Amino acid sequence: MLDIEKIGMNISKLRRGLQLTQVEISTLVGVSHQAVSKWENGGCLPDIEVLLRLGKIFNQSVEELLLSEGVTDHVFPGGKVEHLYETSDLSGVWTKVLDEIRKKISLSSFNTWLRNTNAEYVDETFFIYSPNNFMSEWLYHRYSSLIIKTLEEITGETDFKLEFRSRDTNDRGNGFFQVEPLKT
Repeated sequence: MLDIEKIGMNISKLRRGLQLTQVEISTLVGVSHQAVSKWENGGCLPDIEVLLRLGKIFNQSVEELLLSEGVTDHVFPGGKVEHLYETSDLSGVWTKVLDEIRKKISLSSFNTWLRNTNAEYVDETFFIYSPNNFMSEWLYHRYSSLIIKTLEEITGETDFKLEFRSRDTNDRGNGFFQVEPLKT
């Protein structure tokens, strides 16, 4: 028998582990924030399509979400914007990029997609790390051009690659997403 209250607590724990609000998770899965609140309070369960989306976001199978397997004390790597580039002359670049992007998009979009990212620069490639493959893919499809443009503005460089990767070593996806700036 499924324990709706336990499932709700697990969804809440996973959401907080990614440092997302109920509004942010509702935006990611396409439901109202009230629906997220009902799940977390044990009032109801998400439908199967939403469970699949939640699974991708939390890097959990639907079975793990429903049966609480692997959910307790789940720790998400990263979680805060890290100041990288100590090994290069580009100290603080990602922090500056995030500051500029924050001015250009809504706060909820920034908090959902970019707040928990970090980056490093190696061999003319910026590696952008997200908590999971779902978020990396979203950044690739929705924010590549904005990130490239902002990196170009801040660094003055145009000859670099951009790769989106997941920080989660347990990520079931093995791909990464790469884009290069357009040459003008």
